[in-house]
Amino acid sequence: MESAGRDRLGKKRRSVLADLGAIALFIIGVVTTYTLCLSELYNAMTSPKWPTEAGQVIHVEEVVPTGHRAGFPYAKITYQYTVNNTEYKNHWIRFGYNKVHNGVRSDADAIRVAYPVGTSVTVTHHPEHPEKSVLRPGEYS
Repeated sequence: MESAGRDRLGKKRRSVLADLGAIALFIIGVVTTYTLCLSELYNAMTSPKWPTEAGQVIHVEEVVPTGHRAGFPYAKITYQYTVNNTEYKNHWIRFGYNKVHNGVRSDADAIRVAYPVGTSVTVTHHPEHPEKSVLRPGEYS
């Protein structure tokens, strides 16, 4: 009798732990969705009104991923800019999951041609977090 009571109590504890695990996974999913999708979309929508600074392209490279992304090269354009006497560097072109590329070679080539090293660029940056910046405000991918 005592053993049956312990079995029921053990099953109940496992059930509660499983429920807590499911709730934790749900919360993680919501936070991830917000972070990756909604905040980026909001930034894309509001970025045309953000402040701009003069910047310069300091590095250009073609990145050729391996593994599951193999065959989807992209251009990585690194630029620098100064806000309130602080220098920043970034490589985001637009907002969204694919901030720097869409995996199409012709688009990567066009980006490298449009932003060669030494090119002056207008950098749009978040008013409160100047390290968040893009070269193409309002775009989302």
